[in-house]
Amino acid sequence: KDFRSRVLSNLNINVKIISQVQEAKLGFFAATSLTSRSMQEVIVWDIGGGSMQITAWDGKAFEIYKGKHAAVTFKDYVIENIQNRDRSIITSPNPLKEVEVDTALKKSSKFALKEVSQKIKNKIISGAQVLGIGGLHYYSIKGQCSDSEIYSINQVINVLKKNTGLKDSEINSKYSETEITNLALVGGFMKALQIKKVRTGKVNLADGLLINPEI
Repeated sequence: KDFRSRVLSNLNINVKIISQVQEAKLGFFAATSLTSRSMQEVIVWDIGGGSMQITAWDGKAFEIYKGKHAAVTFKDYVIENIQNRDRSIITSPNPLKEVEVDTALKKSSKFALKEVSQKIKNKIISGAQVLGIGGLHYYSIKGQCSDSEIYSINQVINVLKKNTGLKDSEINSKYSETEITNLALVGGFMKALQIKKVRTGKVNLADGLLINPEI
């Protein structure tokens, strides 16, 4: 809000702060450019630094999962609740032990099973295509797991096992602190929700903003 007021004061630009529901809808519209399937045949999974949205459309209304599990928040969760360390002092969970990775996977799966609605779960099971947007899907997970625009649950779990125990200096990424926990977060959700593959793409909310009639 402070930034918004400064922009308005200095540049005379009125910045609108959108809700998590609006963010989910923008992401959904943006992701439709990645597939030839209809809106009713896709699930859009958006993960950022501090929030997660899983969005479906049944032809009449949106079904939206609004979660707090994301790159930074899940990394902090692992540090604080699995490693029992102070996240205000410790900024990286790496190197992660095998038992810590297993626990992170189980916790992620538990979050998905408990929090995601049955409507979304049923749609995934029925064969809806899962579209992953946001930097975590495209740059982190796809970047670690696949040379194509699609990555699988098997690839995520295999890379997670392979990279367990690596130090930040051994991970080839400027976001090394979150790379391993990102794999655990996504892997856990994929297992719990029975997501076999995720299709990714370079889209952002601006794409959805151009065609979303609500904003």
